[in-house]
Amino acid sequence: AAQAAAQAAAQAAAQVEAAASGTAGPQPPLEQVEQAAAPQGPVVVVVTVLALPPGGGKSCFMRALRDRAGATIVSSDECTVAKKKFDAELKKAVAAAARQAGQGQGAPVIGYDKNVPEASGLHKMIKVLRECARPPNQQPRGDKAKAAGNLAIAVDVDVRVCLVVPEAVDGEQCWLRIRQRDTTHVLNDAGSMRPGECRKVFTQFLRGAERWLPDAQKLAEAGGRGGLVTGAFFDRQ
Repeated sequence: AAQAAAQAAAQAAAQVEAAASGTAGPQPPLEQVEQAAAPQGPVVVVVTVLALPPGGGKSCFMRALRDRAGATIVSSDECTVAKKKFDAELKKAVAAAARQAGQGQGAPVIGYDKNVPEASGLHKMIKVLRECARPPNQQPRGDKAKAAGNLAIAVDVDVRVCLVVPEAVDGEQCWLRIRQRDTTHVLNDAGSMRPGECRKVFTQFLRGAERWLPDAQKLAEAGGRGGLVTGAFFDRQ
């Protein structure tokens, strides 16, 4: 799946402009998906997994993407443990990748290692990425930049998104994986959460992912957007 995603990321970098936007409603319309920031400057590809609940294998996939495609991974769990702001770390990664791409080193890949079980999560991600794609003269400065967690990007950047979506969701397998987690994961059943709280939070994520899955698959499968629908997350072999 990581190898296929790396190929899809390359396709996204070579073809269309930044590939996602959302609304507060249940599903971002396809026409809005194509209305991301206009191409400008070097290309940076962001790979994200949609409609996959915790325990689905997203972080393992991201590590494989790092190992096979040289991706920079921004992890929400690691940010929480290190008491860092995820959005700020994502913007730092995009800024560094933009400088790398601006030096003619190809299209860098960033792995967005955060749960996106519903359309609202995709909308939030795109909101942050569109801020990254602003030209330098439109970036916040001073106290405003600090408050928003913004970093001025030294060069214009064309952010493109590669969507990865599971063919199906196996809630039982996800829960079994969560039961094996330690406290390095924010969502765990190892004693750092109140009894029953982990299962409750997991169930909320699972139900949201199950509802959104068909529409998320349509987004990923839409021609020319560099997306991928895969069965690898729950392949027991």
